[in-house]
Amino acid sequence: MSQLIPYIADMMRAMIFVDGENFSIRYGNMLKQRGADPKPHITYVPSILLWSSELNTDQSGAGVIRKHFYTSVQGSEEDRLKASVQLKNAGIEMPRVF
Repeated sequence: MSQLIPYIADMMRAMIFVDGENFSIRYGNMLKQRGADPKPHITYVPSILLWSSELNTDQSGAGVIRKHFYTSVQGSEEDRLKASVQLKNAGIEMPRVF
C-alpha cells in the first residue's frame, strides 16, 4: 500500500484500546488448557492485566500515538494503584484501572 500512495503511510497514526480484564481472563484460560506458563516478555496478573513487551515495538507501519488499557481490580485503592504502576512499567501510557 505504501508503494502506491507513500504519503498516506507517513500520515497513518493509531491508538490502541485494550479490554485488559477480558484479555487477561482469556489468556489465563488458554494457559490452563495448555498447561503452560507465560513467556518471559509477558506481564500477566490473572483476571487483571496482560501485556507483552513485544507489543511496544511499532510493526504495523502506523505510528502508535498511545496505548489505552482498561481493567478492574477487586480490593483496595493500593491494589488499584499497584496494577496501574505495573501497566505503566509494561509500556502502557494510559492505563485506566477501576
